[in-house]
Amino acid sequence: MENQIVTAVFGSISSVLANFWWLPLVLLFLAFLKSPLFKGWFGEKAVQLRLRGLDEAVYRPFHDLIVPARRATTQIDHIYVSRFGIFVIETKNYSGWIYGGENQAKWTQVVYRQKNSFQNPLRQNYAHIKALAALLGLPESSFHSVVIFLGGCEFKTKMPDNVCYIGKAERYIHGFQADILNEAEINRICTILQRKEYAADKKSRAEHKNHLRQRHQSD
Repeated sequence: MENQIVTAVFGSISSVLANFWWLPLVLLFLAFLKSPLFKGWFGEKAVQLRLRGLDEAVYRPFHDLIVPARRATTQIDHIYVSRFGIFVIETKNYSGWIYGGENQAKWTQVVYRQKNSFQNPLRQNYAHIKALAALLGLPESSFHSVVIFLGGCEFKTKMPDNVCYIGKAERYIHGFQADILNEAEINRICTILQRKEYAADKKSRAEHKNHLRQRHQSD
């Protein structure tokens, strides 16, 4: 009798699992949506779409580049080249409360009382600008650093003007109207940035991650 009951129970469980074979796939998909890889990719695409209002005849866009840096390479989310300067954009896709100061090495994200620290994105973007200045042979004054947050986060400390929510980024960029670069300089810069060797692909991303891993191990 007990064997019959056990057999019936396992039969019922097997039947339920057979009807819900898709559940593990859904769970894996949901886990992927929460992964840093997806959030980073989604954030970059969201910013790219939101800034479509920038006239590409005036603001020439470049997305997801990996360029040489002093210690290896650095990956840059977005670059817009214009006569008003070169806008270098770092994207952060975070939820919760964000605390940080312009000169602090680390900023803090708070989600349901859980605190996570992350590198000051202004310092991170400054490293991008230094790499681009060396690559393009330009002074750092030719660049504008912009850090864009999305993901429903809320700033809990006063942020510099160049740290903004995604909805305010385009207005901030349009606020620069003084000419810095001429047409010849813009064409030269764009010719360099559109080289295939700087476009992020599977190989260059893997090499870049390896460089980062080696750098963290040596620090």
